[in-house]
Amino acid sequence: MAITPTPGQNYNNLQLKSFGYVTIAPTPTPPTDSLCTNRAINTEPIILVGYYPGPGQSVGNTGQVKVWVGDERPPYVAPGEQINTTTGAVTKAGDRTAKANDGLLYEPALYISPATPQNDLSGGHFPNYIKGQFNNNPQAGGFLHPTVVTGPKPDPIPAGSTPTQSPNQFGWGFGLNQNTYNAEYLWNVSNLGLSSGTYQAEFVIHDGDYDRGIGCVSIQIQ
Repeated sequence: MAITPTPGQNYNNLQLKSFGYVTIAPTPTPPTDSLCTNRAINTEPIILVGYYPGPGQSVGNTGQVKVWVGDERPPYVAPGEQINTTTGAVTKAGDRTAKANDGLLYEPALYISPATPQNDLSGGHFPNYIKGQFNNNPQAGGFLHPTVVTGPKPDPIPAGSTPTQSPNQFGWGFGLNQNTYNAEYLWNVSNLGLSSGTYQAEFVIHDGDYDRGIGCVSIQIQ
C-alpha cells in the first residue's frame, strides 16, 4: 500500500516507530556444544522423548523444567540417589561425582550456556525430582540384572513432542517396547538462578546400559 508523505519539518526523518511496527526477534538457535553432535558420546539421543518448556512455550520462575526419557533399561542416576516414591522429590543426593566410561556423570544434568559438561566443574544443575523408573546402582547387576527403583508415575509428555515408542508394562506410554523403562527428570526454575529470558540449555542423560542422550534446546523463562 502506498503511503503519501506529510510535508513539514517534523516529518523529514522516516523512522520505523512512525508506523507502530514491532520488530520480531528471531528464534534463538540451540547451543552448538560439540557433544550435541558428537555421536561418539551422544550415542542415543532418541532416549530423550520430550522436554518442557518446548518450542513456543515458556515457564515461570515458580515452575519446572522437565525432560522425559525412555529406554530398554532403567536410566542411570547417581549411585545411592534416594527419592520419595510418592512425590518423586530427591531426598538424598547420591554420589554426583561418579562418572561412566565416557567420562561424563551418571547423574542427569542440565547445563545452561555458556556452561557445558566440559567447562562446568560444578557438574551443572541436578534434578530436584525424579519420576518413573531409574537405576541408582550403576555398578551392580550389569546389563542383564539392573537395579530398578520405581517412583511416582511420570507426567504426560506435553503437546509438541513426538514419541515414537509404544507403551511399556506400566502403560505409561512412551517406552521403546513392552519391556521398557521410563523416567522424568524435573528441575525447579527457582533453583537455576535465572532471570526472565531465553536460554540455551543442554540435557546430558545416561541411559540404562552403555549409551547417552544429549539434547540441546532453547528454554524460555517468563
